Amino acid sequence: MSPKFVTKEDVLFYLKELAKEYRKLGGKHTPGEIIIVGGSSIMLNCLFRHETEDIDAYFLTSSAIKQAAHSIADQYNLPHDWINDDFKYTESYTPKIIQYSKYLCTFSNVLTIRTITAEYLIAMKLRAYRLYKHDLSDIYGILFEEQHNITANSIKQAVIDLYGSLSVLSKEALELLQNVSEIEISFANYQEARNSELNNKRLLNNFNIEYPGQIDQNNVEQILEILKNKRRNSDQDK
Repeated sequence: MSPKFVTKEDVLFYLKELAKEYRKLGGKHTPGEIIIVGGSSIMLNCLFRHETEDIDAYFLTSSAIKQAAHSIADQYNLPHDWINDDFKYTESYTPKIIQYSKYLCTFSNVLTIRTITAEYLIAMKLRAYRLYKHDLSDIYGILFEEQHNITANSIKQAVIDLYGSLSVLSKEALELLQNVSEIEISFANYQEARNSELNNKRLLNNFNIEYPGQIDQNNVEQILEILKNKRRNSDQDK
């Protein structure tokens, strides 16, 4: 399915509709909060990100929020997971995002929307650091837009704030963080990283078509490295 959310206004519209539905279902007696994370949080805080396939969130509400989300999905022909809390099962999850999230707005006087910004978004992307997702390109995009307001030390502190130690980062993510002050940040960094991510995703998709069900979270990085090496060797033989 093509991305449904291609602007900041798209995201805010559906969140506003969600709040209305949540209020109808009894939310006026149980105000709640949603912390928007991932690509949607970047769209709400940055200019370079122009699409996301769903809205990743951390729910601090009653269970009625999911019923409300399903209702909005039916009304606007969205997938039922258009907003979801699957983020809780990823490596970048930490309950400390509650403490370091930032207030954005409140809809229908019942649903408060919070986001993750700048250093903390980069910290979460470094923790995930998947070369076939938006992680590296998002890091470069944020650095490009915030280059006068952000430092390597502030990013390191954000990682420590969220995860307790820099040791949670992969070797590659830690190397990037250690060298971030030496990187000449430009929009070209973002574009190059995004093209690489798209190529990596295509490699994995093609592999999955040929060998369905063989990729999982435990082997995806290893398989990707093998596929990239095969492609490099093939290009050298041409």
